[in-house]
Amino acid sequence: MHVFLTGASGYIGSSVLRALIAHGDEVTALVRSDQKAQAVRDAGGRALVGDVTDTDVVRRLAHEADAVVHTASA
Repeated sequence: MHVFLTGASGYIGSSVLRALIAHGDEVTALVRSDQKAQAVRDAGGRALVGDVTDTDVVRRLAHEADAVVHTASA
């Protein structure tokens, strides 16, 4: 399953990211910096640097995914 995840670098989001990857899911995470993107890639996910308040990006990523998990705080 392809999952769009927000907050992947946070306490809860990073645990969700690891669990999804371990389960065999494909994860695309929206993160705020290149450093956080690298952490997502190191965990096995795909990262896009952006902001959760960018409704066009969030809409596109949600539309492309099978599921959305929102753990970010805007």
